[in-house]
Amino acid sequence: MNDQRFKAIGFIIILLCFMAGIMKKFNEKDSFTSFVNNYERPVVEWVKKNTPPDARFIIPIYFYWWQGTRRDAFYDVNIINGASYNKQFIMEAIKRFQIQMGINLKEMDLTGIPPMEINTRWNADSELKKLYDSLPPERIQLIKSQYGAGYFLTASKKKYNFPVLFKNEIYTLYRL
Repeated sequence: MNDQRFKAIGFIIILLCFMAGIMKKFNEKDSFTSFVNNYERPVVEWVKKNTPPDARFIIPIYFYWWQGTRRDAFYDVNIINGASYNKQFIMEAIKRFQIQMGINLKEMDLTGIPPMEINTRWNADSELKKLYDSLPPERIQLIKSQYGAGYFLTASKKKYNFPVLFKNEIYTLYRL
């Protein structure tokens, strides 16, 4: 009887240690959900409260939850999902992507895609993230004048000469 009890207690201890390890692995500090809640959600909430519904934004290609603002974005990667059934819409999305990122797809070859680019998350070394985070002010002004963008959101450490409306540890929102 003591032997069975000892085994049961040992099993429970091992199970608890296993569960603690799983819980640590999914610790909110390290999770994608935590990033969104701590850094993106405050941007979304601020934009909803403090900008007009018809406001237009230039946003990072890696900002996941922009649709929660219900505000227009010059280019949002999520529009490709909606564009997939309409050739004119998808061509406009591609055109805007090229303008925003300063990329000419006709001049590109398919041999130079960095292996880490093709994934579901934007890693810190992503070439596209680097391109967005170094947008020249002239391109921002071009998008503003041609498409009526009034706001520019970035996670770049680069300082722009636009008025800052909102800032957290990751993102800065500028008025154009």
